[in-house]
Amino acid sequence: MSTSDLGKAAAAAIGARGEELAELAAALVRFDSVTGPAGNEEPIQRWIAERLRELGPELDVWDVTHDPDGRALEFPRPNVVATWPGSSAGRSLLVNGHVDVVPARTDGWTHDPFGGVVEDDHVWGRGSVDTKGGLAAAIFAIQVLLELGWRPRGTLALHAVMGEESGERGTHAAIERGHGADAAVVLEPTELTVQPLEGGFLLLSVEVSGTAGHACDRWRLRLDDARASAIDKGLLVVAALRDLDERWRGTKHHDAFPEGWASLGVNVIDAGTTFGSIPANFHAECVVWYLPGEDASALRSEVEAAVADACVGDAWLESNPPRLGWSLDYPPAVTSGHHPIVETMLAATRASGLKSELKAFVAVSDLRWVTGHHGIPAVLFGPGSLASAHAVDERVSVEDLVQAARVLAQGIASWCGHDD
Repeated sequence: MSTSDLGKAAAAAIGARGEELAELAAALVRFDSVTGPAGNEEPIQRWIAERLRELGPELDVWDVTHDPDGRALEFPRPNVVATWPGSSAGRSLLVNGHVDVVPARTDGWTHDPFGGVVEDDHVWGRGSVDTKGGLAAAIFAIQVLLELGWRPRGTLALHAVMGEESGERGTHAAIERGHGADAAVVLEPTELTVQPLEGGFLLLSVEVSGTAGHACDRWRLRLDDARASAIDKGLLVVAALRDLDERWRGTKHHDAFPEGWASLGVNVIDAGTTFGSIPANFHAECVVWYLPGEDASALRSEVEAAVADACVGDAWLESNPPRLGWSLDYPPAVTSGHHPIVETMLAATRASGLKSELKAFVAVSDLRWVTGHHGIPAVLFGPGSLASAHAVDERVSVEDLVQAARVLAQGIASWCGHDD
């Protein structure tokens, strides 16, 4: 059987086994694998390792023991990599997906977020979109290829990694351990489009101090520059950041990204202790989204200058300037639209009857490790929409799972080749 015929046969077989694929995705959702320093990835990783063992790969299961800054983790958690060695010097591929999920409150859900319910032609639950559905599609695609007698010329590695949602180094650790490749597919909800680039992300914290006092003394703040409400002064800083965000909206453009995507959002504010007291502390956390080609250092300087300008003429802020902290710098990652892995995945989407178009991923992912840090050309691809990720009633359609598995099967076969 030729490589082309193998891909077509796999796509047809997958199309007839949608219920089996949906149940695999639901089984993954049933694991409460919430991310974080004490994340709960181990049970699902052990299950995935046993599921993959049935497909005959070389298995590597190990604990990731350090964070991205090299500090030892208090609670190491496992990665799983399954490798099917190539028979000759073909092109190697890694398919990467994360098993951790964000927390899910039960309020407002139609079904238990970790119930893994299959209903109304959807798999429901936390992680169904981000990104257990994508992992299920990849595992199923590989399973069907092997059932059809696939013998890869180039090596295939499947990564099931920890810690993506919390910015940890599961993917980095896998590649650092030797599980790299000539190219990669990173599984994320892309609505079945091929996405070879993503923008950058910075996390900014803002601390503003004030003077504690009884609420009835607010009138004194107008008379004494040596006293201030941390909320009053913090909101002046927030106003300056919102003004900067508005300026960016009219000046930052990129053909692959929606207008206005490059932005600065104030997403957390924490201040005050009780209605009866003037607050002494104000804390905000802000997300900066920036475009490929922009310099993160220049952006930080621009934000810092905007905050400094907001302090001019305010006696309290001039004497007690806000304290800014920067963390979680995820740089943009870009693979050329003309790279062979992009062309291979576009051809696989066309073969499955899907629209063949390139888009940018408008969140951030472990593409930052794969392409941004290790320089491996890659695309993002997967079932479901970002609009459902992290949301109440997160769910992915069975049709999306089937189409994703079909595209992945054809893309994997085409890239790695087949010894017929």
